[in-house]
Amino acid sequence: MINSVTEYINILFYIFVSNNPIISVCKNCDKLFVPKTKKLTLYCDRATNEHTTCKQIGAKNKFNEKIEADPVLKAYQLEKHRIEMYCLRSKQDKYDFFDDYYDWLNMFETKIIEYKNGTYDGDTLIEEIKAQTQNFQPYSKGKDYSY
Repeated sequence: MINSVTEYINILFYIFVSNNPIISVCKNCDKLFVPKTKKLTLYCDRATNEHTTCKQIGAKNKFNEKIEADPVLKAYQLEKHRIEMYCLRSKQDKYDFFDDYYDWLNMFETKIIEYKNGTYDGDTLIEEIKAQTQNFQPYSKGKDYSY
């Protein structure tokens, strides 16, 4: 018979430990957690604020670190984001800028994959991105703009 809360907690802890659970440390919040699967799990599912979890934040941080460490991926990501944001802001125009955006993606996505596989030169890719930047300027800033 259990006589106190302390004894009850000790029994629960003993049962938990006797099942040999896998316990991991979250790489985002440094707290202990029991992963849902037996696969290697780096981040817990705790909500850090209203809408995000450690898993979401950790994945985004890892992606950003990877981009920041590689100048080729950084140049690609910056240009891709610039063109995409211009397209999103230009939804009111008669001309569909997303066609240009998808043309740009088709031009560079295969080259980025080849670069990541080590079969395409990074300096060449940066030069190609810079050369194509002129072709994807907003109309108000130069491309086909007349006074």
